[in-house]
Amino acid sequence: MTNLVPFVKALGRHWLPLMGCAGFTFLGIYGLAANKTGLWMFRASIVLGAFFFLAASYRAWDEQFRERHRLESRIRGFPLIRVVEPGLYAQWKELHMQHKTMTGEIVKVDSRRISALMLRLQNQPDTQAPESVATGVSATILFHDSNGNRLFSMDARWADTAAPFEREHYDDITEILAVNFPIGQQRTLDIALKYPEDAECYAMNSDNYNAPDLRLPTHRLPPGTIIGDLRVQGLNIDCSINIQFTNGGSGQPLVALKSDYRNNLVVPQ
Repeated sequence: MTNLVPFVKALGRHWLPLMGCAGFTFLGIYGLAANKTGLWMFRASIVLGAFFFLAASYRAWDEQFRERHRLESRIRGFPLIRVVEPGLYAQWKELHMQHKTMTGEIVKVDSRRISALMLRLQNQPDTQAPESVATGVSATILFHDSNGNRLFSMDARWADTAAPFEREHYDDITEILAVNFPIGQQRTLDIALKYPEDAECYAMNSDNYNAPDLRLPTHRLPPGTIIGDLRVQGLNIDCSINIQFTNGGSGQPLVALKSDYRNNLVVPQ
């Protein structure tokens, strides 16, 4: 029914001018010149009106078809953020923590081994167009446990952006929350980290730098299977990614299970 209304409007826009054109005038002149009967004129008018109706129907269909094709072509040129290899993955990393004096002098550097969970994304538009460059792309994550109980949500952190201590205190936070993706560019999201001796792991974003050794209490995730629902958004971008990973507890690293992707931008019907 939603498609019928614009079609009827387009049909009327094309049919009414045809019905008011000189076609019926010429038909009347011909009928008089050929001495046609009133019944013949009536039938001929019905036939001519039906022909104009078919012509208007084609024009209305063609107009909507061309507009849909234009929209489809434009949307295929939109940036498209996809999960790419290695997708959701965990690896061991060396975490270097600096200890500074009040004047900013580094007096000690600790190195700790952590299990880090990350997600690799890439801008892969269906077709390349001027609007294919992704701008202002940010992500949020909502965590649940294996029973579906909501844990917490947070802004996600792009792994290649500056840590808070590397930025000036007056810098706009959106400069690191929202990034740009040129065509073909890959970027990585931090998801979680875990120290081998801990039973819990911790969701990772820029807020973790406010806690000792990045162990932010409000980001604590329990042992077991963890589910994360990511929403990645930007100009002409809206996609959802469901991730699952396992925290095996003390002595175990994080294990990536799966990542499912869905593009939320659809062609108008």
